[in-house]
Amino acid sequence: MHKGRPLVKTMMIVSTDGYIVSMLGPYFADYKNNDAEITKNIIYNNKEDILDWLKPNDVLVVDRGFRDALDDLHKFGFKTKMPCFLADISKDNTIADRMLRLATQSNDIKTYVDKLKTTSEKALKWSLLSAKHSVKDFPHMTFNELNDLTLGTFQLKQAKRYAIEHLSNDGSFDIKVAKQRDDLVRAQIQSRHKNSILYDVWIQYDQKEILGWYCRCPNGCRVVGCCSHIASVIWYLSFARYHPEALRESASSYLNSLTDAQNYSDISDDDGNESDDDNSQTLYTLA
Repeated sequence: MHKGRPLVKTMMIVSTDGYIVSMLGPYFADYKNNDAEITKNIIYNNKEDILDWLKPNDVLVVDRGFRDALDDLHKFGFKTKMPCFLADISKDNTIADRMLRLATQSNDIKTYVDKLKTTSEKALKWSLLSAKHSVKDFPHMTFNELNDLTLGTFQLKQAKRYAIEHLSNDGSFDIKVAKQRDDLVRAQIQSRHKNSILYDVWIQYDQKEILGWYCRCPNGCRVVGCCSHIASVIWYLSFARYHPEALRESASSYLNSLTDAQNYSDISDDDGNESDDDNSQTLYTLA
């Protein structure tokens, strides 16, 4: 709409196979014209003779925005179905308690890394390794356990992309380990916003669980959940390297299969079968 005009919206009625049955409106887009009020306006005013082509006991699938119109729809004999916002809420209280507990804690790994920079801690000597066959004592985790650790699926969805980008052409996932701290792993994960930026990631663990983490990205020091850079390293070490199907081929490896169109040689001017006549107009000959 033109920026000088108020916004409007329409109400669409769609069948379960995706067929658009009708589009009603337009209605004002203010708070008074919410989904429930628009629904009431349609059925009580019998817009487009809707009561003639909707029959009693028809099932209407609606979302939570229609909750204030459910009683009105039932008065007209329609059945309503509203999908649950979350299929399983049995862990909600447990997750909430964990988040509240973590919110009061500080990031011990960040504190340790900061001490390394001020030389108050003995410097670590890091060795670069491929994670595919190293740090075997890193805990194995299921996808649900990873989801509980990151407190949501967003970081895990991003983790796969970061991990795949971190893979080298030969499929190795590079990490760093230090002999002085066998409970720490380190990695450098590239920012998805700027190719020139690499974020250092530290993860502390034992054979049973992840104990802590820290990343130098803007959100990397939080302890209630973690950033996607941290999640990518944990996702690979605890899950993806044992499930190769979770990884697809890195886009960078396709460079080796590309052909440069400029890579060719001209037909030699010294071809022995070519005519000695410099003025010959014959470009190609057939034997």
